[in-house]
Amino acid sequence: MIYRSYKGLGTRISQLGFGCMRFPQNPDGTINQLKTTRLLREAWRKGINYYDTAQGYGGGGSELALAHGVKPFRDKVIISTKNPIRENDTRQTWRERLDASLERLGSPPDVLNFHFLSWKIFKKKGMPKRAGMLAEARKAQEEGLFRQLAISSHDTPENMVKLLKTGEFVGITLQYNLLDRANEPVIEYAWKNDIAVIVMGPVGGGRLSVPSKRIQRMIPGGVHSTPEIALRFVLSNPHITCAISGMNERKQLIENLKVAGMKKPLTPLEKRKVKAALAQIGKLSDLYCTGCGYCMPCPHNVNIPRNFSLMNMYRVWGLEDYAKRSYADLKKNERWGLQAAYCKKCGKCLPKCPQNIDIVRQLEETHAALKEE
Repeated sequence: MIYRSYKGLGTRISQLGFGCMRFPQNPDGTINQLKTTRLLREAWRKGINYYDTAQGYGGGGSELALAHGVKPFRDKVIISTKNPIRENDTRQTWRERLDASLERLGSPPDVLNFHFLSWKIFKKKGMPKRAGMLAEARKAQEEGLFRQLAISSHDTPENMVKLLKTGEFVGITLQYNLLDRANEPVIEYAWKNDIAVIVMGPVGGGRLSVPSKRIQRMIPGGVHSTPEIALRFVLSNPHITCAISGMNERKQLIENLKVAGMKKPLTPLEKRKVKAALAQIGKLSDLYCTGCGYCMPCPHNVNIPRNFSLMNMYRVWGLEDYAKRSYADLKKNERWGLQAAYCKKCGKCLPKCPQNIDIVRQLEETHAALKEE
């Protein structure tokens, strides 16, 4: 295992972390504690010392299962948990969630994150000196209820940098992977300012867990699997502190440990090849649709950007199984917007597209390629 510095904690953590959102489950959907404990303890024996959970994962079940699993070596691992700032929160309601989280964990977490934090909500609910959640968090920290304060965020890169510029946080958990590199400026800023960067979704939230010969061929000679190159890509960034992976099977753990043990996840030649491939893929993706959303809303509730994004996954990235499965899901859940099959060819989207894409025709192509056989 390779370890990297988490300066705000004054320690080094494994570059592969254990994401605790999706532990092994029983048939009734509850967490299988025996399988979870086995995984957590094998992970520890193999060198993983960073475990990431949240009060909302499994309705608190994740924190309970994690606490049980690492109890014999709790003092030797770093536990990170999360508590959001909600629109209707008071300091009291926020503290009540924290207290419940601490009771489940049985010990103070090393890192407490404001979960899913946005710049807008932090300005409104976090920063006010007397009524804000930041003041309550600092009070709890002084009481010894956690060691250091950090954030997790899905905000824009610009807003994430604003959050970090407050100087209040020792780390940030953010999205970064082969498919989504928009947060590279945030990673760069954090590295220059000694702020730890924890990457969630290194395999693209499952998108890169499925086979893609096109992606696997990015590295000369190919690689064993798509998740392998995805994790190698993330860990090859020297400004990353840790990549957390939700591993609910031993096979996943073993595969990830193999990559995490590489001193150089990508050689200089491999980096050049991957960079060139990503540049070419980026050009092709933009050629079909940049995802700007100017075509929306559709009067017939077709989610045009999502349909085209899935077509890019299929046509550009070679993620055929993922694209077809996700396209079928659009038919089942109307709140996400509908699949291309529901286009009525009204043409109202056409003059809105800055790229002058023939949206109606491409929606027809999307349905033909991704429809159920």
